[in-house]
Amino acid sequence: MVNAHQLNQVEEFFVKLFHLPNYNFKLKSYHYRDEYQSQLNILSQSIDRLLQGIDLILHDQFLPKICQVLCFLYNSLSNQSVPGLDFISLVDALSTPTNQVNKTFSHVLVEILNEFYQTDLIEFIHNEKMIDLNKILSIKYEKIYQEIRDIYQQYQQLQYEYRFLKDQYDLPEFLSAMLTESKVQFDKLFQQEYLLKQGEDNLANYFCSNDLSLDVCLSTIGEFINKLRLAYNENEKHRQICRLNSNRKRSVSVLYNSTSSFLSFI
Repeated sequence: MVNAHQLNQVEEFFVKLFHLPNYNFKLKSYHYRDEYQSQLNILSQSIDRLLQGIDLILHDQFLPKICQVLCFLYNSLSNQSVPGLDFISLVDALSTPTNQVNKTFSHVLVEILNEFYQTDLIEFIHNEKMIDLNKILSIKYEKIYQEIRDIYQQYQQLQYEYRFLKDQYDLPEFLSAMLTESKVQFDKLFQQEYLLKQGEDNLANYFCSNDLSLDVCLSTIGEFINKLRLAYNENEKHRQICRLNSNRKRSVSVLYNSTSSFLSFI
């Protein structure tokens, strides 16, 4: 027989659970402890990442300047006079072609930013936290809170049955501790939900878009940064090719002049 002191907390939980007389409650407790309680911690971590993404966008000092220059560029190249670009149109604006071959607004925008705000631009497009925005795009706000509410219903049912059974049986303390821990988890999750909703409203106000959802905002900004980074890399590659061609022309010119000078002595 295994000594109770040799068991870890999870093993001890199941050993004690095995001795409960009510099979249905036993099964529900097992399922909740094995699946739902750990899932709540994962959901809380996902929400923290979303909150960090919101904070990153709202407090980035260079993003408003980029949007301002993009709007000015858009008006200049398209003969328009719009006071500001609609948020949903930001990515499309970057993809707008110019009169130059294989050159879009994003390439021209990056050239301007690189000329006047080089340090800020490089820091912005290579900021690891900004790059991490792409990693949280799979975290869907609505899906998360549907999962939380589904688990909360399971918790409420389990809590109801626990209160009913504890008057009939001498239930072990670990069940009470599990339910208490879950209550703390749900209190935190519902507070996070409030902060997320507040953050979503703040983003909508920030970008002057009343119906802007959190999921759309994060995915749009993520794509916006990706296009700027791609344009920057393509511009740098084009500069390197131009420098290489220029150096080759100078080398050929020097060789030609040297040969001509040598032949003049013959």
